Amino acid sequence: MNNKGSKLKALAMRWRFRLDHARAIFGMLTFALLLAVGYVDILPWFMDQGFWRGEFLLTFLVLTVFVIGGYLYDRGLKLWSEDITVRVERNPYTYMPGPKEHLIKKSVDYAIMYLLSKNEETKEEAKSLKKILDEYYSLTPNTEGYREKSEEIKTLTNKFTNKIKEMIEEKEKK
Repeated sequence: MNNKGSKLKALAMRWRFRLDHARAIFGMLTFALLLAVGYVDILPWFMDQGFWRGEFLLTFLVLTVFVIGGYLYDRGLKLWSEDITVRVERNPYTYMPGPKEHLIKKSVDYAIMYLLSKNEETKEEAKSLKKILDEYYSLTPNTEGYREKSEEIKTLTNKFTNKIKEMIEEKEKK
């Protein structure tokens, strides 16, 4: 897509986002107003309001309760955060390559390993990379202790990455 098309798409998405939020605010206002109109005759204190009219005062109180309650639910209590943690932990592909990685990333990783093995200076690192990649791409949800193996592979990968960084820094110094 050209630059003009992407700008138009971004503008449309931004306005859709704004309209969705405006609709949510309007829905909450409407709900609070209808609730207030329905209950203002039942609550005696709100019937005797002069200028403020009981409906508007009750609407304001209901909105205040919902906004404070929503803020506490979202920011204060963080009741939703455990749900996200559970989803991540239940997904076995958090710790192993998923089908997309096998399809796309695996070939790129092995191409990098192949290029490293062609260079005499990085031939040994390429062998260790091949071992890491073979272990990583052999993980499946049926693999016994796949989380522990995934952690071992992560530490090996970090060591390998640090070694490559050191080699790059040494070349840049020369």
